[in-house]
Amino acid sequence: MRGTTWKVDSLLSGTTASSLPAGSGSKARFVIGEDGRVSGNLGCNNFSATVRVDGTTLTVEGPAATTRMMCASAEMELETKLYELLDGPLTYRLDHRTLTLTDPSGEGLAATATQ
Repeated sequence: MRGTTWKVDSLLSGTTASSLPAGSGSKARFVIGEDGRVSGNLGCNNFSATVRVDGTTLTVEGPAATTRMMCASAEMELETKLYELLDGPLTYRLDHRTLTLTDPSGEGLAATATQ
């Protein structure tokens, strides 16, 4: 999991996966580094934060540092959802090249490892 670039593919709500908002592009990706940091792009802006991995729990310890660009509404919508999701402990699951992160309410994301 660490050192891999993860491209966000879908948003999760309970057992339902949905596509990213139309027009949000494919910029949403992140890397969990060996140095205890997570960084990447949430759809519009770059971000960086400390991350703690304990068992099957991943916690982004914020607040995250972000750039402050304005983007198209679909990109900002995706970014807002991802930023809110990354605020608190998340359960993670690895299944081959797919990483799933979910919060206690069942909201989450699925991401695929990139080359």
